[in-house]
Amino acid sequence: MIVGIDYSIKSPAITIYDNSHRFCSYFRYKTDIHFTANSHTFSGTADDYLLSGAKRYNQLAQWAHSVIELHWIFETASPHMFVFEGASYGSPGKIIQLAENVGALKGLLAQYYPTSTIIDVPPQTIKKASCGNGRAEKIQMYQQYIEETGIDLCQFIEGQSTGNPISDIIDSYWVTKYVLNNKDTLLESANSNVKKTKKRPKQSKSVRTRH
Repeated sequence: MIVGIDYSIKSPAITIYDNSHRFCSYFRYKTDIHFTANSHTFSGTADDYLLSGAKRYNQLAQWAHSVIELHWIFETASPHMFVFEGASYGSPGKIIQLAENVGALKGLLAQYYPTSTIIDVPPQTIKKASCGNGRAEKIQMYQQYIEETGIDLCQFIEGQSTGNPISDIIDSYWVTKYVLNNKDTLLESANSNVKKTKKRPKQSKSVRTRH
C-alpha cells in the first residue's frame, strides 16, 4: 500500500493506492462529500477549525490514521510506504507549526505501522514528475491531472481549480503516483539512509595496570 500525503494544518489530503489497485483520496472539507469518478474514490470529511495547536495536530493525526486503517491489509507481503510532500518553506512564520503537525502524524504512523517506510519527497520532485518541470504552477499540475485521469474535480467540489481542497488532493495524488513509479529506488534509498545512521558502539579503552 502506498499513501501519498499533502499534510497541511488547514486542509490535509491523502491519496491511497491500495491492494485492490485503485486510488482513493481523502480530505478535510467544510461539508461531507463522497463520490466516485473513473474508479477513483473521493471522500471529504466535514471539518471545523475550533481546535488549535497540539489539539489540532492530534485531531488531524487521528483522522489520517482512521482513513489509512480502512485500507490496511496485514496479509500482503508488499512494503507499505507513507510518503509526505516535503515543506516548501513558503510560509514564513509557520514552519515550526507545520513541522509539529507532520511530526504528530509521523509519530503515530511509526507506532502503529513500525515495519513501514516513512519518507519525504521535495515539492520540486513532485512537480517535475507531474509536469516535467520542477517549477510548475498548481494550474499546470491540475491540467495534467485531468489529462491523465479524465477527472475534473471542479465538477464535484465547489471551489477554484487551484484552491483548497482541490490543490491538496492533486498534490497527494501526484505524490502517490510518483512513489508508485519509483518505489524500488525510494525503498533502496531509505534503507541505505538507515544504515548510514547506525553507529558502531564505542569500545572501551583497555587500561594498563602498573605493577
